[in-house]
Parts: sequence; C-alpha cells; structure tokens
Amino acid sequence: MTTIAPEKTSEVAVAIKDGLVVAFPSDTSYGLACDPKNLFSYNSLFKIKERPANKQISCIFRDIEQIKLWTKITKWQKEILLKNLPGPFTFLLEPNKNYPIKGQDGAVISVGVRIPYFSFTKALSQLLEFPYTATSANVSGNTPFYDSLAVLTEFENRKYQPGLVVDFGVLPVNPPSTVADLRNDKVTIIRDGTARVSY
Repeated sequence: MTTIAPEKTSEVAVAIKDGLVVAFPSDTSYGLACDPKNLFSYNSLFKIKERPANKQISCIFRDIEQIKLWTKITKWQKEILLKNLPGPFTFLLEPNKNYPIKGQDGAVISVGVRIPYFSFTKALSQLLEFPYTATSANVSGNTPFYDSLAVLTEFENRKYQPGLVVDFGVLPVNPPSTVADLRNDKVTIIRDGTARVSY
C-alpha cells in the first residue's frame, strides 16, 4: 500500500481510472473507492473487504444529473434528493439499463446513491466523470475506521490490499450515513444514522 496526501486529488483520480482500489476519507469514515464499471477493480474491492458477492455497494455521485445516468428518478424522488443532498445519506433508487452492477443469481438490485458534504469527496467527484464506490475501508464485519493509520494496519498483512491510501489523518467519529429506500413511492428507513430525512 502507498499513502498519498489529500491535496493530490488529481493523482487519486488517475489511480481510480487506472483500476486501483483507493482508501479515502469521507464525511463518515474512511471508505474504499474504485470504478464500478471496471469489473476487475470491482471484484478486487470485494476481495479486499472479504465481502460476500451478493452484498451491494453504494456509490458517490457528483450531482443529481449524474445520479440520473444510472437510476430511474421520479419527480417526487428528485425533490427528496434535492432537499437532503449533499448530506450524510444513502438513498436507494431503482437502476436503469445503464447501471453497470448486476445482481447475483437474480437478486433484486438497488442503487445506493451518496453525495457527501465533504471537501475531499466533492473534489474527487469533480475530477472523475463517473460515480465511485463508497463502502467502508475495513474487512467485512469489522467496525469502520476514522484514522488512516488504522486503515493501513487493517490491511497490511492481508493478501488483498488497497493500492493507495489517502492520508487525511484522523477523522471526526461520526455515525454512518442514514440509509433510506425511496422506491415504492415512499421513504423507508433502512438504517438510522447521523441525520433525518427532510421531506
């Protein structure tokens, strides 16, 4: 694993475009970013996290217009997104035909969309022309990490590791994002987090 300063956002963007999995800071904890359109990178992410293949991964988007590229959005859903994003939320939407991630064994797929209110993720989104994954930077079943040193320690002796770790130092210990399902024309809270959905 190689560490890199958060100021070198352009180099982080190039690494993701080149197929690396990158540990990065976010508004909640450290996460793992890759290009979900790159099957090799996406599979590597699951190996790094030791995550079952049938578990879904949310993504960080630049704005509402970019969300529309991969999802089906109704007028009501768009209003909810506009009222709450950027913010500490993951909203579940129905994918459209352009969504690159496919379900395992016919599993129902939803798109977990995030637009964090955080300087680094915002800058990275501006440099990438595609959404990137936003799963936490830890082995599945372990708690999220808020310190870059803890991320390095988590993966240093494992076969599969992130290719790059953005060293933002220690993050504030915030709760995970609130997960809300917007499908079926209603708001269903899947996980309570740091904020409540505004209607």
